Amino acid sequence: MAKTIKAKGFFIFGFPGETETQMLQTKNLIRHLKDIGMTEIAAFQFKPYPGTEAFRHLIQQKPDILPQLTYLRRSGLSNQEKVIFRTEQHDTWLPEDLRIAEIPSGRVQEHVIDALETFYGTSISQAYDNADTSCV
Repeated sequence: MAKTIKAKGFFIFGFPGETETQMLQTKNLIRHLKDIGMTEIAAFQFKPYPGTEAFRHLIQQKPDILPQLTYLRRSGLSNQEKVIFRTEQHDTWLPEDLRIAEIPSGRVQEHVIDALETFYGTSISQAYDNADTSCV
């Protein structure tokens, strides 16, 4: 019995300075890889994390961006503030008007969602509607 090798691609959209044209090229690459046998993808929005070269570079180029990175842990908060912060944070997406790439983060988010929906042939809302959320 022949075994099949499954290939999964990981893609990040919205790197500093990345253009919309480059994101469209990435989506074309994803479609091509699917056509030649890639079986699964993961697509994300770029988020700079402290301690990385990308973070240092971004903060040097755009120091005013730091307060908008809400997924970063905040020190010096009271316990009540920590609870509020952690329950209200949505760290999947950056603020829609934030510009790390050449386009706003809201537009980057659209490219990520479109790449996933196109690859899997379904919409995000359909995926949530059909998800099995039962516990075993």
